[in-house]
Amino acid sequence: MERRYDDLLTALLESVLDEGCAYIAWGALYRWYGVEKIAAGTYRDLESRWQEVSKGSKLGRLMHVPREDGTFLLAEKSVEPISPD
Repeated sequence: MERRYDDLLTALLESVLDEGCAYIAWGALYRWYGVEKIAAGTYRDLESRWQEVSKGSKLGRLMHVPREDGTFLLAEKSVEPISPD
């Protein structure tokens, strides 16, 4: 990954930490990682980077909500049901 993309990804993950969620287009992920397919290695790297950025935050794992053109990233512990049962 190029240094500039590394910095952008770190900033994106910091947005999840600070604001609760962030959005990234699939095209950006493909370009940043230099891949033709987003596979397990990409997701493992995202989780590893998340653990580094969020160390000590107790927010849990990095989660995502995939959409057609991209995905929303959010912290596991920041998700709640809209209505209690």
